[in-house]
Amino acid sequence: MTYATESFQEPDTEHVRLDCPVEQHEQEPETPKSRWTVPALLRLGGAMVLLTSATTFLFQNWDMWTDVERYIAFLVYTMVLTATGFFCGIRLKETKSARTLLAVVGAIIPVHFSQLGALLYSCFGTPLAHYPKWLTWQTTDSVGALLTSGAGVLVLIPIALVVFTALARSHAKVLTAGIIVCSSVLLVPLRDPISMTLLGLMLLIANVMLDNYLSGFTACRTREGLMSRAMLGIPLLLIIARSLHLYQFSFLIGALGFATLGAFLFYLIPQRIEDDSKAATWQYLGTVPFGMSAIMLGLELVKTASLSPEYSAMAVHMPIPLTLFALSFFCRGERSMYRFSAAFTSVFCMLLQVMTIGGLGSATVAICVGLTVGTYAYAERYHLLSTGGVILFISGLISTIRYALEVFPLQPWMILAFIGLSAVILAACMESKSIQKQ
Repeated sequence: MTYATESFQEPDTEHVRLDCPVEQHEQEPETPKSRWTVPALLRLGGAMVLLTSATTFLFQNWDMWTDVERYIAFLVYTMVLTATGFFCGIRLKETKSARTLLAVVGAIIPVHFSQLGALLYSCFGTPLAHYPKWLTWQTTDSVGALLTSGAGVLVLIPIALVVFTALARSHAKVLTAGIIVCSSVLLVPLRDPISMTLLGLMLLIANVMLDNYLSGFTACRTREGLMSRAMLGIPLLLIIARSLHLYQFSFLIGALGFATLGAFLFYLIPQRIEDDSKAATWQYLGTVPFGMSAIMLGLELVKTASLSPEYSAMAVHMPIPLTLFALSFFCRGERSMYRFSAAFTSVFCMLLQVMTIGGLGSATVAICVGLTVGTYAYAERYHLLSTGGVILFISGLISTIRYALEVFPLQPWMILAFIGLSAVILAACMESKSIQKQ
């Protein structure tokens, strides 16, 4: 019987080449490469210098030129930046520098519309403040202002298309249409707080809807895609900054600013986070500016409508629970947390108002809130909150009876009858639907 002993033989070390490198089992760790290479630093520095140049271009003295000529010069400057970015991408085959230049161009496109809007406002609007010299854009030729605005928009459309073709090619047309339409709001020759708030609210809703649409595409979730989506919000920021800096403070503008911050924290940031717990944390932070926005809307209502103390108090604190309840439909965390907070806030504020300010209106709202919150808390097994709702409900009833005996002969009786009938009819409808399901 023969055995295979070849595997036990020692290797022939006499024929090993001494000039071959010996493989080492312990290799030295590789030094991690820094993402900040020399070209990357040059690109970043160049972009900062270009933005500073554009800012200096706007602020410097232009006494020798009219404001129309001043705008044309800025438009030529933008065209030169676009052509340079195009040259880097096509002739030099260096896409990173091209995207850097074109991203700077995309960021200043809304500034063009702001300048054109100032020219139109000087012809068709009513000045509401004394403007600094470096922010004054005016002309007495209304036809010239219209022609300059039309020509500027026609030039900016292909520039925007080039920018977004380089940053997010597959959605360049949508992004171009988005930034042109959003920036066109800056052309409207209105500056009063109500008009600015309505226009800003329209922009905020449009930005959220458009960002929600674009977030579903992979090309728009890259770094360049995120930059492109962020550019769509620049017109809204310009409206808020212009209103806060140049005009008298208004609660409406403040509400718009806080609502924008709330949308950023509650919606835009969580949309880019996959972890639901982290996203929920950002959304909790977003409820704070949304609550401030609701309070400022209430303060504006009190200021303009000259409400009585009881209705003024409700106008300030009642929007907070309503906002929390509305946000519960869009949160990524537990909806019960938002609804519990809304119910607790409404019960606490109304109970405090009934005990301090009083009034028939306060008592009526207290009955409705107490009945609603008490029923909701009982169904969800929030025993402490349910007790608070019952206490608020009874307090409202007692206050209504007191006002019926001392002040009003008929109104409290009719209010109580209406609330009672509504509650019974609602209960009947719920029971009927429950039976049909069974």
